[in-house]
Amino acid sequence: MAKEAGLDMSEIKASISGLNFILKSGTRYGVAADELSTELEQLGLKSSHVAKLTAIYSERREPLTAAAAASMLRIAVPQQMNATACGQDVLLNLQAKDYSGRSQQVEFTMTKEQALLMLTGNALML
Repeated sequence: MAKEAGLDMSEIKASISGLNFILKSGTRYGVAADELSTELEQLGLKSSHVAKLTAIYSERREPLTAAAAASMLRIAVPQQMNATACGQDVLLNLQAKDYSGRSQQVEFTMTKEQALLMLTGNALML
């Protein structure tokens, strides 16, 4: 296929990277097969190749979605938060569980203004 199109190695790598991105994004965001087909056609793939890729995507959608969900970045969600004023600073102590369910403790300091900004989401107008 690459020889027929007259592609060199860097163009082949770029095409595969584009295909990888489209297929991963389609899986991650639940894109319908017809929309995926349109995206693949915009890459300039032959209709027969688009039809094959779309058919495989449709048939294997559930396992692909499960694999994508398993590989996504997951962050720890705070279960408990304690804040202690220390002069001009605030000491935050977070108890969180990571994606595997293990408990973690994270402690850091910030200014009172930073803590207020974090809690309210509003920048202080000084």
